[in-house]
Parts: sequence; structure tokens; C-alpha cells
Amino acid sequence: MTTTQYGVLLASQPTDVSLTRQVVIANIDNKLVCYSRLTNGKQGKQNAWQEGRFNYDSGEPLIGEPVAIPVSQNDVDDYNDNGFPRVLIQKLIRKHSLSDQTITDEAITVADSIWEAFDNDPSSLATYFVDNRGQRSTKGSVVSHDSVIQIRSATTQVAQSLVEERSLYLPSVTEFSHYISRKFAGDVDELTMYQFALANKMNVLLYGEAGTGKTSSTMWIASLLGLPYFAIPSNSALDYTQIVGGYVPNANGSLSWVDGAVTRLVRNGGVLLIGEVNTLAKNVQQFLMPLLDYRRSITVMENGNEVIKAHDNLLIIADMNPNYRGTQLLNEAWKDRFEIKLNFGYDRDIEKKILKSESLLELAYGMRSRSRGADSHYSGDSNTIFDTPVSTRILKTFEKLATELSFEFACEVFANNFDENERPAVKLLLEANTYNLQADLGLLESVTNTSV
Repeated sequence: MTTTQYGVLLASQPTDVSLTRQVVIANIDNKLVCYSRLTNGKQGKQNAWQEGRFNYDSGEPLIGEPVAIPVSQNDVDDYNDNGFPRVLIQKLIRKHSLSDQTITDEAITVADSIWEAFDNDPSSLATYFVDNRGQRSTKGSVVSHDSVIQIRSATTQVAQSLVEERSLYLPSVTEFSHYISRKFAGDVDELTMYQFALANKMNVLLYGEAGTGKTSSTMWIASLLGLPYFAIPSNSALDYTQIVGGYVPNANGSLSWVDGAVTRLVRNGGVLLIGEVNTLAKNVQQFLMPLLDYRRSITVMENGNEVIKAHDNLLIIADMNPNYRGTQLLNEAWKDRFEIKLNFGYDRDIEKKILKSESLLELAYGMRSRSRGADSHYSGDSNTIFDTPVSTRILKTFEKLATELSFEFACEVFANNFDENERPAVKLLLEANTYNLQADLGLLESVTNTSV
């Protein structure tokens, strides 16, 4: 029988009360590792983790109780690939942030007992494992994540672990380090705006053309705040029971309720994105209505009409692409529930940092001025109005294909993003700008050499 391996996090209060000490001890692939750091809750080298066993000062009290989670195969792979248990530490920090933060006087006693448990009885660490519904585990009752990965059938505990493990996503800061944030109305930056919305329980609506970074913005803020993330799919056929939860069978044949992704976020906190809110199914809209107003709650009728009040750390964001085919107007009742509404337009300053070719940007902005949703339509010689958005994503792909495969192939792919009525105009624009595009991308020399 496989013994469950654990990671444990302890947090304590050093003399400098502006800092927090965090210590992580974990058994990863039968190797005991330990990391510690002093952190002010921000990013930077001063918050870096140091490897090696940490011995607690008797005068340094714990903050709340230690938290433990089973080590999954993903955690093992992450450690073996990177030499550092980044994913496991992120999960432990999130677990601890959702627990009671009361200062205790148990630093030495608890720290020593955890070291002893790792050395002598690792299964006793289940005492510190709290699952996502707030239920504390008893010794020996936690299912090994190795078993979850290897056996996909069978017991309720395995099925429940799969639901909980896969329904949420915890974006990492490293993953979104490339993201370029923007400012609104001159001097209010994205981070400040989101922090204000979270603190004041305000919902945020982002609207604008495709590919302007709306979804990336929501995952980026989740990574900075260290919060789990879930995006409700923009599917008009979505049934709210798919995101709320349901019953799974126990080993004895009875049924137990398991929270879905949205229910888990409402209960425990996180970043909830309502994607393409103007295409959302009506029954999902009705279910979410009370969550978006002063009630800040959901009612799970299938689980005995349970009313769940939103966690203080729940940030609700919606996004939408207005004026596109297949979308509908957002009704006034829904629109009113988003106190902060922001236009995520194409930002030339941001695109200049992403793209190499100024000529490509000029071409894109010319086409955007002739788009269906433009404030004033183009008044040049061509009567073509583009329904297809010229997204930053399309432009990035063009540059990558042009520089790594061939310029002609990049033009072909670029034109194929547009419908057949738009393509002739697109191809003419690309042909007219060929020299400048190739010059910007450093392709003129290779073209000359090829033609010789």
C-alpha cells in the first residue's frame, strides 16, 4: 500500500511585524526537503525562499495552525524538473491564507512535532490536512494522489479528489510575468483597480475587441493575489449544475455532495471570470444574479437549498466582446451589477512593446479604423468594412511565422483569419506593405539571398 506523502506549511510572526515567516517541509518522492523565507507579501528577491532546515526561535509565535496537503505526482514532476517545489508551495500558501490567522504560542511545540512526524509517522500529518469544504481529515483517511492518478475508477474518494484537483487553476506569477498591465484614465493602474474592487466587493466588467488581453488580465491578477481562478465557459448551452456541483457515490453506495468550481470559489475565495457574459445561458444568469448584488451569495437548491455567502476574497470579473456576430446586448439588470466598467481597447503603447514591426501596427490600425465597431468608419478608396477583429494575437502570430517559417506563409495565414469577402482586401494591403514589413522584421537580406 502506497503511503501518502505530505507537504506542510507553518507561518510565524517575527519581531518585525510587517513581515511573516513561512516554512515549508515536504516529503517529495521519499526525499525530505525544507524551505523558509521572510516575506512582506510582495514580489522580489527579498521574498525569496531559502533551502535548508529552519529552527524556530522560542519567542516567535505561529500564525494560525499548520496546513498540510498530499503531494501529487504533478508536485513530484515539478520538483524533479525545476529543483524547487513551486506548485506545491503555492498550493500550501493558498490553503494557509484561507485558514484562521490567529496568533498562537505554540511555535516550538508544533514545529518539533511536525519534524518528528516526518521522521517517524508521516501518516499522522493528515491531522493538518483540511479539504476544500473545510473538513479536517482524520489520520489515515486521505486518499493517496498516486492512486488517484493510477486508478480512474472506483471509489468515491478517488472521484472526489479528481473533481477537486482539476476544477480550479492557480496561475503562477512566473507564468504571467510577460503580461504588460495598463492604466485607466491616466493614472489608475490595473493592480490598484483590482485591489480596490476586491476590498470594496465591487464587480468588474471588461469590454472590448478580441485579443486585447481581457482574459490574460484576469489570470494575471489571480497570480499576483495568489488566488485560485476559474472561468465560466461562454457557452449558451451551459447548465449551471455543471459548475455548481453534484452528488458522487460513496463506497457504501450512498451519495455525497461535491462542490463544483464556482461553489468552491464562492465558499473559499478566488477570481471568478464570467467569460463572454453577453452570451451566457439564461439559467446560469439567473443562478448568478444574487452573487452579483448586495446579497453576495448563491443558493444551491440541489444541496438542501444551501445558501453560501461569498468569501471576502472573491473577486468577480466579466468580459465581453460587443458588436460581434452571435452576441447579444447585455440587459440593464446585468450591466448595473458591475460597478466598475472598463474599455479594454487596443493599446498602441502596449502593442509596441510586444511587436517588432511598426509597419504591421500601422496596417492593423488602418484596418481597425474600417471595422464594424469603429467609432468612425474609414473614408478611403476601399468600401470594405472588416467584421473580423485584427487582434494583437493575430499580429504576434504573423511576426512569428514570418521570421521563423516564411513571409509568404505568414501572409497566407494572416489572410485566412478573415472571411472570404474580406480576404481580397487583406491581401492587397499585405502586398502594398510587403517591403516595409520585411524591412521591419529583418527579412530583406534573406529575400535577396534567396532570389540570387
